[in-house]
Amino acid sequence: LISNAFLGQITFASGSSSFIKSEGIPFQGQINFDGIGSWELKDNFNTLGKLKIIKGSLATGDAAQLLSGSFNVTCLGLFINGVKPRTLKAGTSIFTITGADTAFIFSPVNLFLYEELATFKFTNIGVDTVRYFSSGVTDTITNLNIASSTILFEDESAFKNIVSVPGSGIVIKEKKTLSTNSLSIDGTCSLVSVLSSSSSDTALLKVVGGATINYNSIKGINAVSGSYVANNSFDNGANKGWVINEIASNGYVYWTANGANDNWSNPDNWSTNCIPGPNDTVVFNSASFTTNNQIVNLDIDGYAYAVRWEGTTNNPEFSGSDYSLRLKNELTIDVPIVSSFSGNILLTGLGNGTIKTSGVVQNSELSFENSCDWIFLDGYNSNEGIEINEGSLDFGAFSHSINHLLSTSTSSRVINLNSAVIELKGTENTIEFESTGLTLNTTSSTLNLTNTNNSLFSRLISNAVSYDTIVVANLSTHIYGSNTFKCIKLNAGSELLLEGGEVQNIDSLISFGTCANMVRLGT
Repeated sequence: LISNAFLGQITFASGSSSFIKSEGIPFQGQINFDGIGSWELKDNFNTLGKLKIIKGSLATGDAAQLLSGSFNVTCLGLFINGVKPRTLKAGTSIFTITGADTAFIFSPVNLFLYEELATFKFTNIGVDTVRYFSSGVTDTITNLNIASSTILFEDESAFKNIVSVPGSGIVIKEKKTLSTNSLSIDGTCSLVSVLSSSSSDTALLKVVGGATINYNSIKGINAVSGSYVANNSFDNGANKGWVINEIASNGYVYWTANGANDNWSNPDNWSTNCIPGPNDTVVFNSASFTTNNQIVNLDIDGYAYAVRWEGTTNNPEFSGSDYSLRLKNELTIDVPIVSSFSGNILLTGLGNGTIKTSGVVQNSELSFENSCDWIFLDGYNSNEGIEINEGSLDFGAFSHSINHLLSTSTSSRVINLNSAVIELKGTENTIEFESTGLTLNTTSSTLNLTNTNNSLFSRLISNAVSYDTIVVANLSTHIYGSNTFKCIKLNAGSELLLEGGEVQNIDSLISFGTCANMVRLGT
């Protein structure tokens, strides 16, 4: 045997009938088929580069015996695009496509595809997404096997059978449809599979007769033309046409840090060897961290009934940015940790929930998304804000420091400010309330606007809302809508501008201006 070290492109450009026999020796570079003739494989074909059929015909075996004697093809990417006449006779071959990014392109113009019982298998396991372009080719691909990390379907795509290994990700371009006769994409408790739209717009999934899948994380998928059930799965929102049954509780799930990395998605880091589900109580304790500054990285959308940091040592850090943590009942931090996590914390439970952070500064948006009654058990300090879309939140009698406070939905909401003192550090929409569906209990609360950015102002936006005390301690605050205030205090050097044409009912207006630091009041 010989070795093939040639790294350049090889073009097969026959004008008649020819064959290729490589004896298992892989090619190193890109392979092109670009001629008016036809090529026939006499054994398995392997290239470390891309394979392009630009013009002409490729058969993966004896054209007369393709259904019983096809050979397999391995390549970095498969491209059968362009407008020249192209033919692929694939028989029962397995096309293993190893690359990421743009790894598969079909163009229907002048394409003659005879793949009968062939399988197209994607095996990239890196962090990069495999992108699949079919240019509208439908009802032509028989078997799709996904053994890669994530595959993105960029176009309308159709298959007879789709099979994926646990832990794989299927992403459908928003507003596009992925169609198949059968769908087998089960994950496991340790390798949850993903089925998702590529953006906030939904994508369509169409399976003949519907589908039942297990251990999937599903987001933005509109399932049509059948009955769809996802068992032991995660509902990430914006899904239609599904019955999604959550994973049953494993009870207490402890972080062990036994995995090869610090990722939440690594089942080896958990005492159950399963990724926590929405009914599990996640515990970080004295046994979780054995060296200084160890990290817990939320690298997927995380779920838990409750999260407790209790008795931990060695100054651990909770990190991550691109994903959300969804909690049903409790967030408790009893010990010093570093919370650099900047994704969203979504509070989604029913019944009663508690939040205690022991002064640990948060860097994530805190969003209340369901009809649960939540209460702070101590002061909450965050560089991001709080958004109440449903349910109730009780601030207690504590001092809080946040970026903004928003409640703009029309669902039933109760906000109990009580005697809390809330520092609001943000700019732009710092306080914004929609009065429809909102009950705001202010008692003897104080909202203290403290933005120190000289070039940006803070907005209070609401209508027909009653406040207790507002302190304007920043350079400029604008109030929009007609509201009622028990007291507005203007600190020295501050500015308050009121929307023209609106009426503000103010029991007490106190200005602390001086000749050196005047207070400005206007519209």
